[in-house]
Amino acid sequence: MSQAIRGRASLILISCLLLSCSREHAVPAEVGAPDSAAAPAALDTIPPDAQPGFFAAVTPDSRQISGEWRGRAGECADPPSLQLLVDGDSVNALLLIAFPDSGSRVREYPIVDLASGAPPPGTARLSVLRILYIGLGYRAVEGAVQLDRVGRRVSGQFDVRLMEATSERVIRYLGTFREIPVGRWAADLCVMTSPDSAAPDSSE
Repeated sequence: MSQAIRGRASLILISCLLLSCSREHAVPAEVGAPDSAAAPAALDTIPPDAQPGFFAAVTPDSRQISGEWRGRAGECADPPSLQLLVDGDSVNALLLIAFPDSGSRVREYPIVDLASGAPPPGTARLSVLRILYIGLGYRAVEGAVQLDRVGRRVSGQFDVRLMEATSERVIRYLGTFREIPVGRWAADLCVMTSPDSAAPDSSE
């Protein structure tokens, strides 16, 4: 896949995640794709361990947004922030971390529940999209993300509550991301963190 096509696909995915896609944004799945069995009803207090370069998460949700997927990340200059994108076969996720105005970036970032735009400095947003026969969108409404390392690679963990966009059901989501490479994010992707940008410009 060319860099231009991949960039455009990432832009569409980021837009969808930021807008908390749900049934109205149905995405067809692979024909005959089986639904997974429900995850355990209770969660451990220790997040799942991720392989280097991967994002791992677990939830008791029966619609299965648990698993491990390769991640990629990029730093944005305006506002100073980090975007971590997961593009799996059936689960996509976007973590936005707004760096603090001063002090260490290795710290805890409380979740802010926003409909669109960039989180305030020192906070984070997390959106998850489960794709099967329909798209089910989730957004984190409370909790925190802990950055343990940031630079050329980023590592951390999170313990949040996700709300499903259609039913408004809230579930716990616990996970880690480990040694995910951080690159130079393209300007058309970084604009998604701007407070006045909730979707890409569709004009030609």
